[in-house]
Amino acid sequence: MATHATDIAELRQRIARHPDRPTLKACSLVCKAWYLDFHSVLWEHFTYELPKRCANSPEEQAAWLDIISKKAHLFRHIHHGNFRKDIVPELRDILLDRCHDLITIEAYIADVKPRTPICYWRDTLRPLIEQNKISLRRLRLREVISIPSMTSLHLPSLIAGLSRLQSLELGMSSTLEDLLSVLEACPTSLECFGLRADVRRKQGYLNYSNSHHSLSLVHQAAATAPSLRLKHLNAIPPQQLRNVHLTAMDIECASMLVQKHHQSLESLVAEFVRGHTRALGDILARCCNLKYLKFEAKPVDSRVLVDPQRPWVCSELEVFEGYFGLSPSLPPPPIISNQGHDTGRSSQEDDGKVATTDQVESLFMQRVGQLTKLRRLVQSTDLEYFFSDYPLDMEADAMTWTLSSGLRHLADLVNLEWLELDGYLWAGFGIPELMFIKQHWHSLQGLACCYSIDADEVLKWLAIEWPELKVELKHRL
Repeated sequence: MATHATDIAELRQRIARHPDRPTLKACSLVCKAWYLDFHSVLWEHFTYELPKRCANSPEEQAAWLDIISKKAHLFRHIHHGNFRKDIVPELRDILLDRCHDLITIEAYIADVKPRTPICYWRDTLRPLIEQNKISLRRLRLREVISIPSMTSLHLPSLIAGLSRLQSLELGMSSTLEDLLSVLEACPTSLECFGLRADVRRKQGYLNYSNSHHSLSLVHQAAATAPSLRLKHLNAIPPQQLRNVHLTAMDIECASMLVQKHHQSLESLVAEFVRGHTRALGDILARCCNLKYLKFEAKPVDSRVLVDPQRPWVCSELEVFEGYFGLSPSLPPPPIISNQGHDTGRSSQEDDGKVATTDQVESLFMQRVGQLTKLRRLVQSTDLEYFFSDYPLDMEADAMTWTLSSGLRHLADLVNLEWLELDGYLWAGFGIPELMFIKQHWHSLQGLACCYSIDADEVLKWLAIEWPELKVELKHRL
């Protein structure tokens, strides 16, 4: 990048000579200096959008295109092209002549004139993709209302143009089968493949509408699919999905997800999971590479998470946010003496007996304590967030997180930075527990829990002994 030190010094002197006209003169001179120094940066990103004031004026269109044509020698610097309108033939020739090193192509195809999107795709965007096949890394086509030629992604010339893509995002309205067929055109280099559409489900089709409902499937990097059906998830090849975000997921989808992608899953966010919540136990027991887990469902009883036949394998987990507690509506599990919980009796005496609430909590704490890479741990039973047909007594359902219930098993969570609990900050989870945490969790930066009128003594202790800890108190009515 040129410095033009002499020119800048001269410009400063010229600005100083015109104190009576500082605004206009100074601005024009500074703009000139900026352009001389940074023109290559300024022209790295090119956005083509015809000004609205001249959209219907041939004379002004011609004048504006003339300005762009005179700057065409700078187009060799373009790496990111953003095209929001149909491109007239004059500018199309310039672009195709100059743009050979595009890294990003982004187009808003819905903005073109009616009946022209296919021509726009065929005459401008497709040639741009094909001739930038070596440099192109990201392609984003947005607001694609109706482009039947999307099936041309299967053409050999386009496959070559997409062969080095790292990110492909298509916003379109079509059938589910058409959306899923695009998965087959993905190059192996893709890190993110997104399909997004404003849709209305009717007789198996996805029709364009102005609603906010959307369908998204992302191959290899993410999957977001409100009301995702089992057959759609089944269409994705096994062990491909790494980062998955699912909303309003059926329990069958959760089971399919774990069954087909348990080895590749690294991040899973499941919101409003419907049906049986044993899926959380399946995820913890099968997804060995999972690093981020947020599971929002009807509060999961911790008894289903300590099944002795299903040990957790997610030792890489760094973030664990779940809704789980202890429900009196489920039978307690059998006592398992070989899980490390000291029952005070022999294994023969334990056979046939069931675990108490304290023992279930202790077993659960043992498993959490094995997740030594955890940085964030959130446990909640906030029933107001969930379905109104879940009749559980909130206080009875919350876990206590005390030393007597097994908190001591979490001593090895030395990387934990944030802890959020559904319990109350008072005598139950109080000063002894905080002293234990302060002694072992040297990385802890924040703590969130529910406030009670008995918390004043604990808060005073925190203010004196641990002032650097960020404490958030949740007020529950």
